[in-house]
Amino acid sequence: MGRPPRTRAEHSRDAPGCPAILAAIDGTGSSAAVAEHAVCLAESLRAKLFVVGFVNVAPASRMGVYRRLALAELERDGRSMAKQTKELADESGVECEVWLAWAPLPSRAIVGAAREVEADCIVIGSPGASVVDRLLARALGGTHEKVIRQARCPVLSVR
Repeated sequence: MGRPPRTRAEHSRDAPGCPAILAAIDGTGSSAAVAEHAVCLAESLRAKLFVVGFVNVAPASRMGVYRRLALAELERDGRSMAKQTKELADESGVECEVWLAWAPLPSRAIVGAAREVEADCIVIGSPGASVVDRLLARALGGTHEKVIRQARCPVLSVR
């Protein structure tokens, strides 16, 4: 899970025009929906699925003495969700590659990973469910907003 992704040309469905989908998950509430939608999309398009479990280190860095504990929990959540996504992809017959990435700036890491694997689509979770969460994400430029603005490919936002 720790090695960098292969490019689209290197994966086994390397026929010309074979799509690649990047699913960005972090173990939060929307990650399960992101996984389901990404696998379904990859299955219907006969695409290779790249799943990146992100550990957003920024919130944990403000935890003081609990920083290590917070990072360990974030890593566990990211690994667990990435593993579940891989299992779901395997059950659906979708070729899937999974890795974990530590990211102080998740939006930059997601967009960079999408470029690296030459993704045709990024599947990402939307910000929190409440109106306040969404307004704060827009006002402060949350990960979701930044990925949509910076990505060179379409972004599927899942809630």
